[in-house]
Amino acid sequence: MTRHQRSQTRFQADRVAEYHRQAKADYATGQQTREGMDRADALRRESWRKPDSSPRTDS
Repeated sequence: MTRHQRSQTRFQADRVAEYHRQAKADYATGQQTREGMDRADALRRESWRKPDSSPRTDS
């Protein structure tokens, strides 16, 4: 293997490693987003079950 081929192989390996890091970060961000949406849905469902505690001002 020539020096140029080793350099190219190293460059490709670095590029693939960077793609993996980006994919891992994107997955983590997406996972956090999904967890946040799940929490918001749970809070919304919980609030639907609770009786309205505010006084009514019907005329």
